[in-house]
Amino acid sequence: MPRPYPKIDANPTKRFFISMLVRDIQLLEALVDLVDNSIDGARRLRSSVAANGSRYGGLRIEVSMDRDRFQIFDNCGGIDAKLAQEYAFNFGRKADFPAVEGAVGEFGVGMKRALFKLGNHFRIESTAERSKFLIDVDVKKWQTGTEVPWEFEFKEYHPRLTRTVPEADRFTRIEVDQLHRGMADQLELGRFHNDVSVTLGEQHQASLDHGLELLVNSKSVDRRRPLLLESLSIQSVHKALTLDAGDGKQVAAELFVGLSDTGEQAQAGWYIYCNDRLVVGADKTALTGWGRTAGGTLPNYHPQYRRFRGFAFLTSDEVGLLPWNTTKTSVDPNSLVYTRLLRDMIPSMQEVLAQIDAADVEMESFPRGAGPINKAIKEATPVALTDIPTRDKFVVAVKSARGAAKKKVSVQYSADRDKMDAVRESLGGLSARQAGLATFDYYYQSEIE
Repeated sequence: MPRPYPKIDANPTKRFFISMLVRDIQLLEALVDLVDNSIDGARRLRSSVAANGSRYGGLRIEVSMDRDRFQIFDNCGGIDAKLAQEYAFNFGRKADFPAVEGAVGEFGVGMKRALFKLGNHFRIESTAERSKFLIDVDVKKWQTGTEVPWEFEFKEYHPRLTRTVPEADRFTRIEVDQLHRGMADQLELGRFHNDVSVTLGEQHQASLDHGLELLVNSKSVDRRRPLLLESLSIQSVHKALTLDAGDGKQVAAELFVGLSDTGEQAQAGWYIYCNDRLVVGADKTALTGWGRTAGGTLPNYHPQYRRFRGFAFLTSDEVGLLPWNTTKTSVDPNSLVYTRLLRDMIPSMQEVLAQIDAADVEMESFPRGAGPINKAIKEATPVALTDIPTRDKFVVAVKSARGAAKKKVSVQYSADRDKMDAVRESLGGLSARQAGLATFDYYYQSEIE
């Protein structure tokens, strides 16, 4: 008979677990996690698109904050009391968790991480279709408890109401106070409020398009709808893809690649969405192909590519197949789904960058943007991605400007440096050579044509 050796205690302490849970996430990311949960509630409540396309019409999420308190309220269906008891407060997602199709929450840590990140006391109240509950947690007191397994206590718990609660009366309200000092300092800043609003507008534009209302300190969040230039001459890429996720599973994807109507460098690059949630924004690194040689040589990002925009949308009802990280701030570059996606991103990117290069070269002969490629870009119209038909190639249907310069003569002259600098500045910072060509074109067009 083997000796009855005692078991080794390998349980983590609550204090250690909390410190590790919140260490690697920024406050903004933590708050967005709470909004993600509310949007999953909206998806659960409104599982199909309405006839008029306004799937989330009448639903709203309100975020309010100051240095004393943080609150998020939504009328997106509430949290069922049994779900709260058995799943919602687990640290991690149980295998039998009743998933929401197209959800943006996967790992089961977002809400708890945000609550612990913010402060030492939180209160959650929710009313769902046939249940309601209230919990009130003093985090410092809970941390000192030694119960195993870890538990929270309900202050109110009604798992079977005698009536069906009307949709308009279902809600969830989360409040956090006794804020940590660093969190309180950030939550009182108007700049931080603006960052929250802009981030939510970028990350949840699809939900906003479906009628969801998002408010930050009583101000509506603006939609930041992605656009690409389109015309008879400029035609963006739009590919519908099915990506192998392994084990016979697949992920649907759409790619949109082309040019923006604005040259804001901060907005240039790739945008990657998982289930309509932005996880990578304006990326200009090797993560999205810049500077890579595998699958075709691509340049590093340069300001001349400031009009480049690429949008990749990955969709799956099995959220575990999507390549996002736990904070939903990037993708796993080694995941099978993402490596397959990159194979299609790179060729389309090469096509667009080649035309940007051609437009840049064209400026040597037509420094005021009068060449055919640059004219086509100026005349194109920004359109929503949903209005771009399916195309495998990026098209610029104009004749190259290189063939237009049949006869040329070299002109050289000296000019006063101060005057030339003034001319260059008025032309937007052109080189002396480009400024000379621009002034020649101006005279020719004004006095001869």
